[in-house]
Formats: sequence, C-alpha cells, structure tokens
Amino acid sequence: MHAPRAFFAHIFAASVFAASILAACLLAACTSTSAHSTIHTAPAAQDALLPAEITWRSIAPGISCFDHTVQGIPAAYHVVRIELAARRIRLDAYPPAGVSGSFAPQDIRSFAAASGSTVVVNTTPFSYAQGGLLRAAGIHRLHGMQASPPAERYAALAFSGQREADGTYTQLHAAVIGSQTEAACAGYSCVFGGFFVILQDGTPAAFSRESMDSRTAAGTNSDGSVLWLLCAEGERKRQSAGLSFQQCAYILRELGCTDALQFDGGGASQLCIGGQSVLPYTPPHAIGCCLGISIDPDAAEAQHH
Repeated sequence: MHAPRAFFAHIFAASVFAASILAACLLAACTSTSAHSTIHTAPAAQDALLPAEITWRSIAPGISCFDHTVQGIPAAYHVVRIELAARRIRLDAYPPAGVSGSFAPQDIRSFAAASGSTVVVNTTPFSYAQGGLLRAAGIHRLHGMQASPPAERYAALAFSGQREADGTYTQLHAAVIGSQTEAACAGYSCVFGGFFVILQDGTPAAFSRESMDSRTAAGTNSDGSVLWLLCAEGERKRQSAGLSFQQCAYILRELGCTDALQFDGGGASQLCIGGQSVLPYTPPHAIGCCLGISIDPDAAEAQHH
C-alpha cells in the first residue's frame, strides 16, 4: 500500500523546517567564533593568572623577573621586565648582522654564552630550508642590517635609539608594529618579526578560539621605555598546559603593557636568564631566531644635549 500524498507533504515540510533551524544554529555558531569575536576568560580565572603579590627578583640594574604557577589550569610562566630609558643597552641577535637567507639552527644557551647577553628570548618564526638550514618567516633586522624581508600579515617588535661607538644603544625605545610593512619598519634600527598583536592601546585583541600552548610574548608601555618578555611553559601538559593569546594579553596588560605581540611559540618558546634556561625541560628543537639584551654595568645613559 502507498502512503497518502498528504503524509509525504507533511514529512517534507517538517524536514525543511528542521533544516532551516539547523542552518540558523550553524550560522549563529560561526558568527560567535568569527575572527572578530572575543573569547572571554572567566574573571576568577583571569585573577588567578597573576600572583596576589608579585615579587620581582633583580637580575641586573634595570632588569628584573618573576615566575608564577597558576594552580588548576595548570600553567607556569616567567616574566622579565627591562627598563630601557636612561640605560646603555646592548642588543644582540641570531642570526647576526650581515647574515641573510638561510642559517643554521641555534642553541639558545650557546648563544647566551657567546653573546654575553643577560636575557635571551626566541623571536621570529621560521621555516625549514635545504640541508637542515632555517629561514626566517618575517623581518629580522639588527643594527640596520636586514637578514630577511618583512611579512605584512605579521607583527614585529622594533627598537630605535642612538648607537654609541662601543655598540651599545642609548635613548632606546621599543614599539610593537602591527604589520611588517616597509613603511612601518622604516626608522627602526632593530626589528624582530613575530606573529600577531595580542594587545593594542590597552585593549586585548580578539581571537576566534582560545587554545593553550607554549608561548613567547613581548610588550611595551605607552612610551616604549619599558619592555616585558613573557615565556609560558607548555611542552609537558600535565605540569603546565601553557597559556592562550588572551591570557598572555591579560597578564601583560596588568603588568603595565599597552601593546604586545606573540613571538614564535610551541616548541620554539625559550627564555634564558643569566645564561640558564628558565624551562624545566629540554625544548624539542633548537631555535631559529633570538634576541639578546644586556645592560651596561654602569647602568647610566650618556647624556645627549
């Protein structure tokens, strides 16, 4: 026997209605996770990201740090604060000035020892070239000498100042560049590419989703006189799941940053202080690009009038 046509008409109408409801739900879901939406961390979780009282440890004149483990996530991270104003600052980087194209991987502790840098952090993301060599995926400029071209879709950390005869910088200021265009990078003697801006004018950037991983981030205050570096552990998930972009932005903003960006993350996230890695584990691979910073022992800037 055949069912009446009215029955099939009813079934067809119900199917169309259900499909329309499903489509509407999917559209709403896609809209709420678009690149322009904000994923909020619960206020209580945000508060837990920072210790109730921060105890900064002095590393050198003008350089201090603290470490924090967030219970419950769990997440462990390290922050370095560097006062750039009224100091003589030495900037070193890998690959060094004069090197362009591909380069060999580098061990961050070996670089710290060779350069004598007080603080070393990984910077520009990289790709693999032939023969086990690496190639920077974005701008890498040291003392006006550029090793790789800019990548406009990514952000960068830039420095401007007066370079003295001994190679140090005075009147040094840092800035976060939102897009690595030639125009935006002009006027800066040192520029190190990263990934994305996570904080701009005190406002955290919006991302479509929130994921935890090893992170390296850098931030500045409004006049660029202070630089913060953040490194989150994330290669041993049971001990530390890492941080999200949003959480890095929140931490840096609460510490005093107005602008911040993410450098290369994941297994590339590394930070050395005084020649020693802050990480309790051996990173899965050597770094591609890094920045070394140290301050003249006298910690006094030559006055320019």
